[in-house]
Amino acid sequence: MEKNKKEVVETVRGRKPKKAPLDYIEQLHRRGYSPTMIAWILQRDFDINVSRWTIWRRLKAMGVNFAPSTKDVQREKPGFNAEKFEEASMDLLAGEVESFDELMDRLEGCE
Repeated sequence: MEKNKKEVVETVRGRKPKKAPLDYIEQLHRRGYSPTMIAWILQRDFDINVSRWTIWRRLKAMGVNFAPSTKDVQREKPGFNAEKFEEASMDLLAGEVESFDELMDRLEGCE
């Protein structure tokens, strides 16, 4: 009497998942780090070798959505204001920009 292969193989496929500090991964992602950078930080700080794809899968399992929302894309203004960007760059080089916030204010509308 032969058993069905599906009945025999009830175990999880692949190897056991690597342990990684999920709360730290989520915190780094909220701070704007990419999965590639998070993987590098984990290797550097904790000697945990995981791929960027592992980080991506863990974040996705936590409910992180990597695709932009269509409502956000619809509100974007097309084009890039190169003239305003050049002015802000020249001000930065000339030392006329006091802080990062001031630079961001000057670059507003360059998107």
